[in-house]
Amino acid sequence: SLAKLETNYEASVAVVNQIVAELEKIETREQAYEAFGELIGMGITSLAMVNTAVCYEDNTVGYSIHFPIASGDDATEESSGQSIIGHTRRPQLQRIPRYKPASRSADAVIGSVLEGLGLDPAHYLHVDAYDPVFDTLQQLPLEELVEELKDCVKAELLVYCSDEHAKEYSEGEYETVKKYIDEKVEDDLGYFTSYIYCNRYVTPEMQDTFSELGDKLLATFRKRLQNNTWLTAETIGEAIDKVDHMEMYYGNARIWPVTEGPQLKGELLVEDVLDIKKSRYGIIRTVLGEMYTDHIPLLVMYTEPTQVFYPYEVNAFHMHDANACYILPSLMMEPAYGPDKTEVEILATLGSIFAHEITHGFDKLGSTYNKHGKKENWWAAKDLVKFEALNERRIALNSVFEILPGHPTDAKKTIVEDVADLGGMAVAYDFWVTTLQQRGIKGEELRQQKRAFFMNYAKAFREKFSDEYLIDRMDWDTHSAGPIRINGVVQHMDDWYDLFNVQEGDSLYLAPEERIRIW
Repeated sequence: SLAKLETNYEASVAVVNQIVAELEKIETREQAYEAFGELIGMGITSLAMVNTAVCYEDNTVGYSIHFPIASGDDATEESSGQSIIGHTRRPQLQRIPRYKPASRSADAVIGSVLEGLGLDPAHYLHVDAYDPVFDTLQQLPLEELVEELKDCVKAELLVYCSDEHAKEYSEGEYETVKKYIDEKVEDDLGYFTSYIYCNRYVTPEMQDTFSELGDKLLATFRKRLQNNTWLTAETIGEAIDKVDHMEMYYGNARIWPVTEGPQLKGELLVEDVLDIKKSRYGIIRTVLGEMYTDHIPLLVMYTEPTQVFYPYEVNAFHMHDANACYILPSLMMEPAYGPDKTEVEILATLGSIFAHEITHGFDKLGSTYNKHGKKENWWAAKDLVKFEALNERRIALNSVFEILPGHPTDAKKTIVEDVADLGGMAVAYDFWVTTLQQRGIKGEELRQQKRAFFMNYAKAFREKFSDEYLIDRMDWDTHSAGPIRINGVVQHMDDWYDLFNVQEGDSLYLAPEERIRIW
């Protein structure tokens, strides 16, 4: 249909005009609100998007409506993440209370919008931050509301009718329809491309291999908790219980509720795009009311409309709301993993990454969720005070590093990831040393294998960027720069001092009492 775009311009515009013509028939506010919902269901994202969410009452999948025109949305907690290879976000499922009819002044608007949307109102979860949007809809004169709907349809769909429209409605950001499609349509096809990717490349053998590694890292972390010296027995017990309930997902979803994508006709691009957009809500419809823990890899694709997550990105993450870690398939295959990788290289890189995500369940945010993924304080009061103090010490020590001369790192912004880096490295190294000792490896061979772990860990965070990029990254990345993720971690590892002959007076030297051990 893209190839036929120029010859089908008039027919393409006619499709858009037909939708606009239907809007011109609106005579009442209720009809306008219902049309508003219908357009959301058609994928007119300039109006709003539907997100999956978790219902508190029964831990099932519900949905919420998110409006790009709203401001001050503090109803969700977001967390971005960066792997050692690429940059993506670490998704956060949302827990939003179920909507109670007749509890808000905008009931008439909400009811009509949901009717037009065509999703079951019983699973609708209302985000309070968007109440002003419904108030605005009520206050707009009917004629203005209809004109707003018509303008949104044109802006959303005419970009698929000609290069001129693509350039006009993207304000020059995209010169051609093809460039617009390359970036935008992936968001709506993400579920289907993810399904194809996972089922083509993720094998049971891969999952078994990494499941074994994950289980060993969890066991190592559990043992470290048992030997923890700064927590009380009560909090240690709660922490171990949380580890024992932690789910690990390796590469593929447990359930793919929809296995066939939209059937594209290939005649008019705008019609194919509409079919793709509509299919997104068909997927959401199939999981409403289902247990959310069964659909985590699917749900994270739809948790934040402006930052869509896909399994073929290179990353791993922990989901606080589910007490679960998800290892993306790209970390389970070449070049991250393959037959040319040595055991120590795998443990120093992938092992540290996996353990990093495990410890995210116990960072400043993750530690506020219990073993079931519910927001709850499970800490003994005095332990929480100690934990905060350790985080403050970590901030103070990392604040001495600079991204570039004259540009100190923002250690307060990166503290969550810095603590996870420290924990991930410690857990993976602990597992590696234990493995070597169980094999009877001693003396110089043991020493060389320990050194190899540190060297491979350091290689994982090598990076080379322009000064401008490094400075810009400070504004959006919650991770420290690569050199800090190396030096700011190894200086807390006792073995590193002996293995690399680091002495008092050396730039990274920390006295034993200054070295931080959290997890």
